[in-house]
Amino acid sequence: MKRFVHDHGLIFIFAIGFAVCLVLGFAMEHRAFTPASPPGQAFAVVFVQDPAAVVSLTATVNPDSPWRDKLTVHVKGVPKKLDHWLLVVECPPGSANSPHPGKLVSEPVAQTSVPASAVTVFSGASKPRTVKLGCFIRVQSNSFNQSNTPGYASIGSVTLPALETDQELQGALTTPTLYEERGVSAGSKRLFQIFPGATCPSSAPTVTQPTATPTNSPSADAASGPSPQLSSTAVATPTSSPNPGIPGCFDEGQTDATFSKYYLPSSVQTKETLINVNLTGYQVESIFPAPQITAGKGSPGRGVAEDYTWSGLSSLSPSLIVSNLAGQQAVNRYIFVAGILLGIAGGAAASFLQEVWPKIIWPKSGRTEGNGPDASKEIPAGES
Repeated sequence: MKRFVHDHGLIFIFAIGFAVCLVLGFAMEHRAFTPASPPGQAFAVVFVQDPAAVVSLTATVNPDSPWRDKLTVHVKGVPKKLDHWLLVVECPPGSANSPHPGKLVSEPVAQTSVPASAVTVFSGASKPRTVKLGCFIRVQSNSFNQSNTPGYASIGSVTLPALETDQELQGALTTPTLYEERGVSAGSKRLFQIFPGATCPSSAPTVTQPTATPTNSPSADAASGPSPQLSSTAVATPTSSPNPGIPGCFDEGQTDATFSKYYLPSSVQTKETLINVNLTGYQVESIFPAPQITAGKGSPGRGVAEDYTWSGLSSLSPSLIVSNLAGQQAVNRYIFVAGILLGIAGGAAASFLQEVWPKIIWPKSGRTEGNGPDASKEIPAGES
């Protein structure tokens, strides 16, 4: 055993050192060159019964406590019987469970399969109503090194909801009609967002209309020839009121359900305020559009805070991208340490091949005179 350790101890030392340096070096390199995932996007859209309604949609976002983010909806300018509205909120993937769950199915004009989206649905009428965004749960404050990680509360991972738009509306040229399924049992609401000109999927049910198909015989021989035959041509048509049906031929709804129609308002004022912004230790990479900056309340001992406010007359999707200076220093440190460790691992591998490997191939115990790598030329006869 002692002889084995004596003969192979150096090999073990090289192997262990090489493995440790290699693993730590690659771990540091992974942390340095793997960027944090960007914050997810949230959407909030108000639909009204009367498209002539004037809507005000306001969002208040707190970067240090996103579970307090809230939305305020105010609908006016329409008769009291038509002042009902729906607020549809779509949270980023992996968000908190919704207190008012719903399912939104969109049917764009193109015949593409659009999966149903999990949404939060609020409703109201006449008076203004303020609700929580509800996308995030309460978490503890994080350090600078975590501030660009989604799910933590900081300006580096803040989610600014897009107002009066969603993933389907962003690229649409027309405005959709929203159908709310009524008369269903308690549970999540079912919503169907139908765009004008949308066509039924091939597997959807259709309404058949009989049409006459003439034969090849001349009209003069119609009396003696075969009579015109009726063929059924599939034509997608919506059901008449009071049950408007779903023009998109969806089968998610119940057959005996009725639907309420909602529309995008013709006039909407959007406003979004990011409160108590403290950029100490951060660098602004991008901000669009340019906000109105006012003094904020802030927190004691946390430096100067400001409020960023964006306003619009239709959809609003502000963007703020910052980088953490402490995080950048940590990345530079990871790169430096990774370079040292990988360099040591490479040097150990080179030393192993140069010094240890030959001893494994030609061990001392197996060498004899005239054999081995250092055996030189044979001694000529007659020389001593």
